[in-house]
Amino acid sequence: MVTHSHNQTINAGDLIELDIFDLNQHGQGVGRHNGMIVFVEDALPGETVKAKIETVKKNYATGVINKIIVFANDRVEPLCPLAVRCGGCAVQHLNYKAQLNWKQEHVASLLDRTGPTGWNRDKLLPIIGMDNPWHYRGKVQIPFSGSSDKPLAGFYARRSHQIIDGEECLIQHPIADLVRTIIRNYIRDNKLNPYDEKSNAGTVRHIIVRTGFFSGQVMVILVTRDEDLPALADLTNKLRIEISSWKPEPDNKRLTYIPEEFILRDFELSSLWLSVNDRRSNVVMGERLKLVYGQEYMLEEILGIQYRISPRAFFQVNPYQTVNLYQEVLNMAELAGTETVLDLYCGTGSISLLLAARAAYVRGVEIIEEAIADAWLNAKTNNINNVEFIAAAAEIWLPEYLSGGGTADLAVIDPPRKGCDAELIRALCEADIPALIYVSCNPATLVRDLVILGSSYEVVSVRPVDMFPHSDSVECVVRLERIRS
Repeated sequence: MVTHSHNQTINAGDLIELDIFDLNQHGQGVGRHNGMIVFVEDALPGETVKAKIETVKKNYATGVINKIIVFANDRVEPLCPLAVRCGGCAVQHLNYKAQLNWKQEHVASLLDRTGPTGWNRDKLLPIIGMDNPWHYRGKVQIPFSGSSDKPLAGFYARRSHQIIDGEECLIQHPIADLVRTIIRNYIRDNKLNPYDEKSNAGTVRHIIVRTGFFSGQVMVILVTRDEDLPALADLTNKLRIEISSWKPEPDNKRLTYIPEEFILRDFELSSLWLSVNDRRSNVVMGERLKLVYGQEYMLEEILGIQYRISPRAFFQVNPYQTVNLYQEVLNMAELAGTETVLDLYCGTGSISLLLAARAAYVRGVEIIEEAIADAWLNAKTNNINNVEFIAAAAEIWLPEYLSGGGTADLAVIDPPRKGCDAELIRALCEADIPALIYVSCNPATLVRDLVILGSSYEVVSVRPVDMFPHSDSVECVVRLERIRS
């Protein structure tokens, strides 16, 4: 028998038959051809597919489905007609219960492979999913392209900057669809050109819509290349009237997927902003912000705490699951009311304020000064006095705090996707803090950090939370306790 190297047996453009045996972390089906791993977009475990090969690398190939020969039991018809093309949802074709099982197993297998101190599968708690995994996004960024007479507004196609134009997105609040339509008409009526990335020309780049699921307040940010826009008073009135009178169309076939509280709640435009971004950059918002209408913030309420959210402030995107995520943090914190707690990467104080209601004192640390200003305002709004906020890099502040005699009974860390700063982990390992709560939005950097923390802390419990149904993302809350010799 003649043997071939991988790349002799498979080439771009080939049609090959594959048995799909797994789903990778990006939601691609995994098959094997002559010993070579092949990742196939939209294929599911248990399926036999004919795949067209698109790229061939040294150790793997990628392909797309040409034909499904044997269908998986877990395959469903995507509710959204754009799901296969749009980059917003990776696994809408997988039934929701199977999505949750896949995410739970993804977290477990990452922890198995890396083996942080104290880990075994008994420490993994069941993933918290959603009863209704639709219309869950309270914040959405929608890019524009096209022409003044035919503006396009939607999400990017998978792995590209080509915009998939649409009228309705089933994972965002329906108010965002309404705003998208109003802005599209505004562009057309005023003969404005949408932004063109290649030529760096055009006016309207993005809209950002933030909707308070519990407050009913709506913030609209129009990201443009120019500051002087026509007919802004007319646009403001249109947004105010349409948002306050919004109710789902009775003949909408997908009405059953809209949460009932959306239908019962009244919504209002709390503010309209212009964000001027004239840079050639992928960064969405510009440095200049101009308030066109309303107040400088919107309000949202989570677990009895009212939050003021400014245009640049980070706030969790899925309000319903934020309740569950933060409740899990509180459960794992096991506070008796006597503790000093550190909230590192505290943002606008969303977790700090909840902890303060159950602890003796909380110190929140965050490098973004605007977020710290919001955090102080949030504390004042809620009459919470046993908390303070420090504008500093946590990795610099913590060693100074500890060397100055500062102590803590618990530290909460909620870093960005890149995970914890190495200096902060080193400081935590050297600190005599009895317990840590790690809130992660990226399992890959979570397990990396848990392994390093393992020199001083052991994993006690891990709870995955599905913040973004139909995507490949999963959040985790982890309790660690200091290893006592």
